[in-house]
Amino acid sequence: MNTTSRRRSGGIKIPNQDSLALGRVFDDTPKAVLAAIVCSAYRQLGFKDEELKARIAYEWLALHHNEIVDNPPTKAIRDEAWHYNPMGEEAK
Repeated sequence: MNTTSRRRSGGIKIPNQDSLALGRVFDDTPKAVLAAIVCSAYRQLGFKDEELKARIAYEWLALHHNEIVDNPPTKAIRDEAWHYNPMGEEAK
């Protein structure tokens, strides 16, 4: 398993619990494919597009806040997450 390999885009995937669990599937799957899978799974749960965007933004914010991923969400993502977060102010 090579969870710290340099991607073609120049970025490095930092290992976390999910990447370690998925192993080669994580290593070999492009980010766009993972995003499409996430969107498909949420839609199967009944999420509509606006809620889907907010939920993904909120999850990213939570992952970064809990130091599971290093990539900080942008202000636009934080603002999107705020719309989903029932606590509101914690997302800002």
